[in-house]
Amino acid sequence: MKTQDAQMDAALHRHQDAMRRLIRSNVDSARVRWGALPKIMLRALKGLSIEHRLSVRSGDLLPLDGRWYVTHTGLLRLARTHPSRVCQIYILALVLLPAFHLRLIFCRT
Repeated sequence: MKTQDAQMDAALHRHQDAMRRLIRSNVDSARVRWGALPKIMLRALKGLSIEHRLSVRSGDLLPLDGRWYVTHTGLLRLARTHPSRVCQIYILALVLLPAFHLRLIFCRT
C-alpha cells in the first residue's frame, strides 16, 4: 500500500512540475513575442495553460483585443486532449472582396 501511495505522489509531483514548466514557457514565449502584457491576460494565460494545456510556442494562442484567441492548432489540441468535450469542429471559409485582395477567414461555427 505504501508503495502505491508513493507512486501516486511521484506521479502527482511530475504532473505539477510539467504544469509549472508549461506556464513558465507560455508566459516567457508571450513576453518575447508580444512584449509586456496586462496582468489580467497573464492570469488568463495561466488558466488556459492549466485547464486546457494550450501552448503559445506551438501557436495555440494569440492575443487579440485584450483576450486570448484560440487558433485552429489550439482547437485541434483541445480536441485531442479532451475528446469527451469536443465532438465536432465546423469550419466555414469566407472570401473577402475585392478579389485582388483574396483572403480567407475561417470562422468557428
